[in-house]
Amino acid sequence: MESRRSILKMLALGGALFASEAGATASALASVGEGSRLPDGPEPWWLIAPLESGSRLARGWWIHSLSRVEQGASVLELRNRNGNVARVHVCFRQGKAKGLAHTRMFDLLLMDGGNGDRSTDEHLARVLKDVARRIRNNEVRKDGDMRPMSRMLTHNERVDAYGPENLN
Repeated sequence: MESRRSILKMLALGGALFASEAGATASALASVGEGSRLPDGPEPWWLIAPLESGSRLARGWWIHSLSRVEQGASVLELRNRNGNVARVHVCFRQGKAKGLAHTRMFDLLLMDGGNGDRSTDEHLARVLKDVARRIRNNEVRKDGDMRPMSRMLTHNERVDAYGPENLN
């Protein structure tokens, strides 16, 4: 059975083959080969649309940034009016959900150095559940750029590949 990641890699490869028919450069396509890095895609803003940088959320939180997929996840940074920062790693979900919030395809993990043993601010938890609801609505979109998704990993795969101390 194919994993989500291998299916998304196949989609990215298919997109690259389509691009080659449309006249893309050989250097852009060379990075899609087996064992090499897939082409960088933009930050996956479409996953949380219509939210964007600066969008206000509940209880004084707002979206500060969303990173490209690096080390198997895209990092959603939230800030609030009290100066608090929340770094939420959006990664693939496989099996039981690991994060405070999740969808069928994604886990949203609050990376606060607490190893899961700190209590999370209730207001922040509600904000993350609202972000997950938006992702749930968008993850089935046909117009989303799947290139970044082909580099996403599950949280366990990320820990195995990079070590928990390097995921912050």
